Amino acid sequence: MAMRTSSRRAFSLLELLAVITLIGILSSIVIARNGRTLLGNFGAQADCRRLSLDLLRAQRLSITTGENHFIQFPATTGKGITYRLRRRTATGVQNVESRTLGEDVSITASHTVMEFTFEGQALGAYQITLAGNARSWQMNVVPITGAMQVTEL
Repeated sequence: MAMRTSSRRAFSLLELLAVITLIGILSSIVIARNGRTLLGNFGAQADCRRLSLDLLRAQRLSITTGENHFIQFPATTGKGITYRLRRRTATGVQNVESRTLGEDVSITASHTVMEFTFEGQALGAYQITLAGNARSWQMNVVPITGAMQVTEL
């Protein structure tokens, strides 16, 4: 009876390492070429989500504490700005928290102060636009209800 010999064909470890190295080199070239654009867009999207959550937080804090809360932007908007979540009390204004937006993100706000009453109502029709390198988002806050809509432009 004759024995059958089967030949197995597989990749060697060196061949696998060569392929992985080539993939790494090609991906580093792509990242070096387009990395700042991609990161700027992801940063703008993350900042938009963070800002919308902070607006909702200001609204909810107004309802739970019975004191007006608001987001305050600096008088000049642009890149890398710091905005503050603040509370209006009988004795004055207190800082609750402050956040800084990314350097790749440009912001334009319709008002420097976006305030919510103790019932959660917005005191105005607020609009915020955040722009990354290639993508932009816009937030609209409806007066009275305080409902918020975020759309990509």
